[in-house]
Amino acid sequence: MSDGKIAKKGRIHEKKSYFLLPILAFFVFLPSVWAQTADDLSSALARAQEARKKAMDFEGNLYFPSEWEAAEGLHISALLMSNNNRLINESISTFIEAADAFDRLSELAIPLYAQAREDEIMAIRDYLITLEAREEFPEYLLDADRTAVQAFTLYEAKDFYSARDSAAKALKKYNVLETAFNSWLLRVEIQDRGFKGFNPDTFELGGEIISGAMEAYMAGDLEAALEKAEEALSTYDLMLSTAWASYAGLRSSLAEAERLAALDMKSDIAAKEFFKIADSDYKAALDLLESKQYEDAAKLFINAEAMFGIAGITTLEKRRTAAEAFDEGDYDLSAGFANEAAWLSKQSDVYVAITADGAIPSPNVLPATYTVQSWSVSKDCFWNIAGQPWAYGNPHYWTALYNANKSKLPDPNNPDILEPGIVLDIPSIQGEIRQGAWESGKAYEPIR
Repeated sequence: MSDGKIAKKGRIHEKKSYFLLPILAFFVFLPSVWAQTADDLSSALARAQEARKKAMDFEGNLYFPSEWEAAEGLHISALLMSNNNRLINESISTFIEAADAFDRLSELAIPLYAQAREDEIMAIRDYLITLEAREEFPEYLLDADRTAVQAFTLYEAKDFYSARDSAAKALKKYNVLETAFNSWLLRVEIQDRGFKGFNPDTFELGGEIISGAMEAYMAGDLEAALEKAEEALSTYDLMLSTAWASYAGLRSSLAEAERLAALDMKSDIAAKEFFKIADSDYKAALDLLESKQYEDAAKLFINAEAMFGIAGITTLEKRRTAAEAFDEGDYDLSAGFANEAAWLSKQSDVYVAITADGAIPSPNVLPATYTVQSWSVSKDCFWNIAGQPWAYGNPHYWTALYNANKSKLPDPNNPDILEPGIVLDIPSIQGEIRQGAWESGKAYEPIR
């Protein structure tokens, strides 16, 4: 009986073991299910993040902000659900949906991104071509062109990241060339305007910096090349600004001298239309000089100087006409022109004396020509010669000498270059008699 009970108990025990087998199998299988789910989640997350990065790298968030927000919303939702074990499968699906949305966004953005880079590259290149950089920097421009072509080729091959890097490199190369070429243009302007002499050491230093930039460019060190090109640009920009300041000061002095000469000749009365224009430009130039707008100031001073000169020439022409009328004996006509030219009172007294008793004063014969001597001997320049008593006795009349002898100068536009041996004509400015060449040691009565 006891054996039967044992058997019965054994059978009962045996039935219980069969009942537990499915449960035990479930718990054995569960870890592998969770492992597979975790792998699926990780894979979906990685794909979504990679697609998101690509869309952002090609500026899909900027080109298509609403589409980006929708894809970003899916991505965030998937991240939130991934923390809830009951929503893991839904999280995986949402990550996949987000990745698809980011991929579609990349497909839309990449052509726009590529076109934008091409437009940037071509804009700088066209600028360089317009400035004739191809003629001056042919080998450098050709190198940048090769890199740009490589970028376009990679885009066509859908190797987008390599294309992006090549486009960025090409753009950097063109930026270096643009900066370096602008520096070179400033160098040319400084030289053409004659400003090199204001600071020759800085001028040469700028050239060395440009050369260093180009060496770094060809060596592939674009950061160093751009840094040196910017340094050269700053160097020449500062030099040009400083030179304009000095030049404006020089032109101010010349315009002032011309103004004083015109006033001394009474051109403000005899040629008031020209004098008024000149004086307006002169005062405007002074305001520009005060506000440190040196280039504009210099240009206005040049205009003013020229107009003051025209006013002076107009006055001299009226006086010449008066002198010719006097020589022909038409004293009334001569006096009328002299009055119109606002001639000196002494000259008017001479006319009065001639009209009253017919007596003509003894002529004061002054030299009609002068041979320029070396600076070390006579300090000859238009200013100093005009100041000689046998010339005009007033250095402010230097422009009368300059205008009469421009064609004899090495550079007709530069009155500062006056070479020894040039025979200067000394035109009459008050009807004074001039004959022959200046003689050293001869006593001349100063001009009245």
